[in-house]
Amino acid sequence: MTERLKDSKLEITGAWEEIAARASEFAGRRVTLTVEPVEAVNAAPRPSLAETLEPLLRKAETLQRGEPVPHADPYEIAFGEILEEKKRQGRL
Repeated sequence: MTERLKDSKLEITGAWEEIAARASEFAGRRVTLTVEPVEAVNAAPRPSLAETLEPLLRKAETLQRGEPVPHADPYEIAFGEILEEKKRQGRL
């Protein structure tokens, strides 16, 4: 959800559920509601839970088997090294 001031009016953009959860803030006030077409809302569908978890589960299985996990992200490598050093020093 995003908020911005436009011509001294508060403009809020987000899913209906996010805006409706704040209904008490707007009680008694005049509001304008613009409903976007379904295509705009569904233009970037979120991946399913299974799709999100699949690479994580694959990585966990690899670790469980004791195999090295290939790293492509240099930040992930550096973060892993920091965690290993903290474990070694007993600070984690």
